[in-house]
Amino acid sequence: MDLSWGLFASGVVPAISALLRLATSPGDEVLLQELVYNMFYSVIEGNGRRVVPSDLVYEGGKYPLTGRTLKTSWPVLLSGR
Repeated sequence: MDLSWGLFASGVVPAISALLRLATSPGDEVLLQELVYNMFYSVIEGNGRRVVPSDLVYEGGKYPLTGRTLKTSWPVLLSGR
């Protein structure tokens, strides 16, 4: 692993906040697979983004992000609700 890829962050939530500000704009929608730590909602909404929830689906001993799980959230993302 190339250590130059790493960056210090004081915690997971501040790191997510910084990444949201870098990768998205206020008003953008962020797909969030539930159930997650409640601060993830707060950091997304606190940065002016909207949470689009997506249910976790347990398959084969894992919780994969599949086309089927995205299909339930995709209409919400496209509609801008």
